[in-house]
Amino acid sequence: MTGKLIIATAIIILVPLSLLAEQPQLQENNRSEAAVSDTQFTAIDLGQITLVKKSDAYLFPASPSAYMPGVEPSPFILWRNFVTSESGFIIMTLDYRTGAQMGDRLNFDFIKGSEPVGIRWCHNFSAVAKSIMGVDPVPWIVFRDYKLFTVPISFNSDGTPVAGAQAVLTPSVNVATYGHATCLTELPGSEFPDGKPRLFVGSDLGYMIVLINTLVAGIVVSDILPVSTVPIFAIRPIPQFGYISLGVLTENTIKGIRYQPGTGDLAQSGTYTVEYTLRDPRQIFFSNYDTFGADDAPLADSLASLRIVICDGSAELSLADISPRLSGDMTLKPIIDRQENQVSAVATGSLLALQADGSSVSFDPYYSETGGSSGCSVNITDGLPDECTFICGDANRNGIVNILDVSFIISYLYKHGPVPVPLPSADVNHSGGVNILDVSYLINFLYKHGLPLNCP
Repeated sequence: MTGKLIIATAIIILVPLSLLAEQPQLQENNRSEAAVSDTQFTAIDLGQITLVKKSDAYLFPASPSAYMPGVEPSPFILWRNFVTSESGFIIMTLDYRTGAQMGDRLNFDFIKGSEPVGIRWCHNFSAVAKSIMGVDPVPWIVFRDYKLFTVPISFNSDGTPVAGAQAVLTPSVNVATYGHATCLTELPGSEFPDGKPRLFVGSDLGYMIVLINTLVAGIVVSDILPVSTVPIFAIRPIPQFGYISLGVLTENTIKGIRYQPGTGDLAQSGTYTVEYTLRDPRQIFFSNYDTFGADDAPLADSLASLRIVICDGSAELSLADISPRLSGDMTLKPIIDRQENQVSAVATGSLLALQADGSSVSFDPYYSETGGSSGCSVNITDGLPDECTFICGDANRNGIVNILDVSFIISYLYKHGPVPVPLPSADVNHSGGVNILDVSYLINFLYKHGLPLNCP
């Protein structure tokens, strides 16, 4: 299936916030989200930011571990009060080992009556020069009427987020024709001949709006493509061998779309092809999904594997492997990972999970694409100093350290056994990784009066 739509150029106007009396501007404040009883968290995303911490740099000079010190998760949570019509967002930094909040939160309010619907940490797409925006991911918010908000974020050494100059952008999209916005994502410029990254916005009438930043006209709408006949609930990059597809979620299907921009200035005549469809054999209706690993680069190996996590509003998350060369209509073979509560949205990189009733967001710092939940979940929305804790050496998480933990680590290392929960609990020699040296260290501790266990 191929769709093509030629449209007139639509210029997005960058307006000073002081002039936006009717626009969704931000007002930084010290709001306590817990104080608003009717507040619900409506969308989430998760970035990875780098903090300079001398102590960790000394202990881990060049650690290749998946939980490398200095790389911390930064959740981005969109909220709305459906009684008062207030809305806003929260950014924070979490400790990669425990899920505990680091530093202070950054809390913002939008102008009353705004309807933000989607968020995305963008690594490539920016409203101004990258040197001005900084090197950290940039949050973008799309409103139901297609207004876009962005702000550069930097982080203090303690993890406290700091906001730069905010911007609201207004694309000319006919809501009566194309429906209302529902979600957004990006693809890097490396995917396109002109080297320019694109921002993609989904609609409740099945259209995908494509935005590009041009030197002459600034950010413009370059294409509006009819990719579905039903609402688009989510769009996520799904890396494939040699290119990055756009996974468009509609009902119980993820359509793998390959977008090809047209040529010329400003308004383009782009096309797309549906390379594959992913379906769940249970005939459920997805509410959200995400992929594990980097989503801003194609898979380098044709034999590589990729896993996605899918939620349908129930307490069951689905973990499914997908091929690096997807084509045609594919039926997934999901592994069910049951949660304590119903989940309506997820973001990977550990796991960020929005509860189905919209009341809270949980973070599992040790969620594994192979093992699923770790049983170590922190509520990051209540403002309380919760954190995941573990016993060093207790790799099987039974509450004590003994020879069974030695066997558990050996099974993980050499027999494709389950992952220690959390993984740092098996790094008993504090090397930044888990290997046979940790097995020897643990045996020495248990039976040869060896050195004390020393997990990260």
